[in-house]
Amino acid sequence: MQSNVGAVPRVRHRVIVKFWDDDAVSDYGRIAGSRDEPQAALSRRLAERLPGVAVQRIFASVPPTRIRELTAQAAARDTSYRAPDFLSYFRVDCPTDPHIVCENLKRWEAVQNAYVDAAAVGPAVGFRDSPLELHQGYLGPAPAGIDVEFARQFRGGRGEGQDFVDLEEGWTLDHEAVAAHGATVLHGTICDDHRPHGTAVLSEVCGVGDAAGSVGIAPKLRSVKVVSHHGSTRANAMLAAIDRLPLGGVLLVEAQLLGLTVRGKTWPPVPIETLDADFDVIRLATALGITVVEAAGNGGTDLDTFENANGRRVINRDDPEFRDSGAIVVGAARSTTAHTRLHSSNYGSRIDCYAWGEHVATATSTFMAPFLTDAYTDSFSETSSAAPMIAGAALVLQGITEAAQEGRRLGAREMRSILSNPATGTSSSNPAVDRIGVMPDLRRILEHRRPKASH
Repeated sequence: MQSNVGAVPRVRHRVIVKFWDDDAVSDYGRIAGSRDEPQAALSRRLAERLPGVAVQRIFASVPPTRIRELTAQAAARDTSYRAPDFLSYFRVDCPTDPHIVCENLKRWEAVQNAYVDAAAVGPAVGFRDSPLELHQGYLGPAPAGIDVEFARQFRGGRGEGQDFVDLEEGWTLDHEAVAAHGATVLHGTICDDHRPHGTAVLSEVCGVGDAAGSVGIAPKLRSVKVVSHHGSTRANAMLAAIDRLPLGGVLLVEAQLLGLTVRGKTWPPVPIETLDADFDVIRLATALGITVVEAAGNGGTDLDTFENANGRRVINRDDPEFRDSGAIVVGAARSTTAHTRLHSSNYGSRIDCYAWGEHVATATSTFMAPFLTDAYTDSFSETSSAAPMIAGAALVLQGITEAAQEGRRLGAREMRSILSNPATGTSSSNPAVDRIGVMPDLRRILEHRRPKASH
């Protein structure tokens, strides 16, 4: 039998409800005609109509006063940022059909939006016990890789002084490849089923070197933390990460929406920012100058065709209804130098960058005790392996920039602009068809920016 650390029952049916922004709501004022505390009022009304539901605020990982501080800082830093009322978001856990609850809520005058949440997980990953350094071609020069080797000749080129948080559901944090970072879980609980995946991600980004010869892209980070949405929500876990990341920090979102049903259509896996609560907290992060790297998902889908419940193509850059979270959305390509889009990778105008989606060498673990701390794989794949590569590149570039420019840090949009620039990146095999952006070439980026080498 599989075991779960700090296991909590998985909620199969969950509705996210957002009330209209209202200063009174933030101060526990009017919700659906009640002067009581909103959660209690909402619970009471739902219990009258639909017995067995449970209600709680989504954004509870930091105090309300801290949420207000973060939104004020974001608005001061990014004049285009308009903060939603995060305290007016609730989750409704349903024992029965969530669509009935959702449609009921949509009829409430005070409700701005309600939708059925979707699960978000990463794929499984195999493991082997063999030296890997010779298989880490993505560390080498373009067009095969992102040229981490070139970046290491500069001060900060191993990610020195940088802060990183990974969002998913499980890791083996005492694995020999990552244990030296002393990573801790800031929020949520570890789900053992996802230990192989999370361990692979951490080692790819910041593995410190080990007996198997594996080394991460940015092995000398100042801090490495993780947040889990197991037993929580993705949005609440991301808020916990934001609270601990400074301007220039990097948040990696290793999640994709599975089984998202919109207006009767069930979509293949899509990025989490298609849903409102996830979008709003990612937008808060980027307004604060935190670089968010988000997996595009493994649905093999043209994201430009995605329509939300209101019929809006919110992740189509060419559509008037497009909304920009500021995140770097990452697709996946073949590891060969031609870099054809991987068949399973999503694509479209929203994709900023791509990286290897196959044959990625990194550490891994097992999902049953004893959890292996010396296992490795050379088959980490899809957007799960591509997104950490871009996160690693961001950490390296941030480290070099800070060292060369006396503490200046790149904001989220500046970082995205640099990493997705076709002039300093490697195009995919057929850009017009692949539509997955470019793979950053750190050599060309740094030659353009001209920092001084450390030796």
